[in-house]
Amino acid sequence: ILVDIADAELGLGNARKALEILGQIDAKKIDRKALIYARIVAAASRIAQGQSEAAGVSLKEVDRNFILEMIQRQPQENEWSRLLARWDEIHSQIAS
Repeated sequence: ILVDIADAELGLGNARKALEILGQIDAKKIDRKALIYARIVAAASRIAQGQSEAAGVSLKEVDRNFILEMIQRQPQENEWSRLLARWDEIHSQIAS
């Protein structure tokens, strides 16, 4: 739920607050989907703060590959498709 709260803060324009919330998450205690989501929100927060290089560090190609694999395994699970779209959106912002 902390990732959702961080994402909401980002949506409200509070990128710094989003990163603070993400910093409270123990990556060892959340599932892979939540971890990928957290990395995406972290990258988006860094972009919002003008830190594109730092955003690139948060976004992992291995996560995109995992998302694609899960879309093939669970095509009915729309959450994976949403994560992929968000990952691609953030990646394109970093690349430009």
